[in-house]
Amino acid sequence: MPNSTGKQDTQSVLQGGRRAAPPKIDGVRILELGNVLTRSGSMTELFRKDWDGINIAPQQINWVELSPNGVTDWHRHAGQTDHLIGVGGVIKLALWDDRAASPTHQETDIIRMGLYVPLW
Repeated sequence: MPNSTGKQDTQSVLQGGRRAAPPKIDGVRILELGNVLTRSGSMTELFRKDWDGINIAPQQINWVELSPNGVTDWHRHAGQTDHLIGVGGVIKLALWDDRAASPTHQETDIIRMGLYVPLW
């Protein structure tokens, strides 16, 4: 669909909902979680220490629930790795690389995430 300048937006997702392009910011990694459908619902593994690229021992786990259309304040992490999981609704995560030595310095990226809920 054309935007306000009359130019069509670039494709951001593929059929099935997968992201069409890799993250634009160096060091950002997206791991798509799979649902295991069971006779009583579904189960999703949120974290496994044996996943490729996982070399951390979690130090803190937070659950954040926003009000409908809620937006959190911008904030900065200078030396922290976050692992974010959307467990309901849809999250629009806006990233900006302020690391002067990064190959993607000043790059921005939008990552959308959420939980797939099958229609029964």
